[in-house]
Amino acid sequence: MLEVKLLFLLLITVFLFRIVLGQGYVRSFFLVIAGMAFGFGAQLLLGRELNAYTTNVHVYLGGVSLAVIVAWGIGLPAIYSVHINLVRRFRLRPNLILHTLVSIALIILIEFLGSNLLHMKLYDYSVKYQSIFPVLHSMHAPLWLYAYYFLISAVFYFAMKWGGVEKFFLKTYENEAESGFIKILQ
Repeated sequence: MLEVKLLFLLLITVFLFRIVLGQGYVRSFFLVIAGMAFGFGAQLLLGRELNAYTTNVHVYLGGVSLAVIVAWGIGLPAIYSVHINLVRRFRLRPNLILHTLVSIALIILIEFLGSNLLHMKLYDYSVKYQSIFPVLHSMHAPLWLYAYYFLISAVFYFAMKWGGVEKFFLKTYENEAESGFIKILQ
């Protein structure tokens, strides 16, 4: 079942946040829950047609696919965590431009993996939508939907920034990084 695979992938993602980025489990799960909540709200705004998926997607909550909620729960925290990690490693100021560049790369990657490995596609996608990246056999949705994804990612970024999460992450990141990937390399 796709939803079970995605939940397993979510756990792997949190584990990778710990190993590669040196990010704590509690912090990672907080970001995942926030990402899932943002994703659920974002998908609700899209309406029924853009929440209808192929038959391998089974579980819906309030008209929104659980698989999509979990995908948001992986995507938004991944974008945010990679952005904060780059800021920390290269001693940059957190900024929306860097966050957007990370968003572009990770949204394309997530769409590719979701489309090709998990076969998570909008219902009747091949008739209704032409692929934005045919060579990747992914991103079968209206172009404005991907702009909407970037908008939601920016809203998530500012919510974390204004909620004090960014300062907390940057302030305590050094201590956690020592016990993560950097320590393994030493």
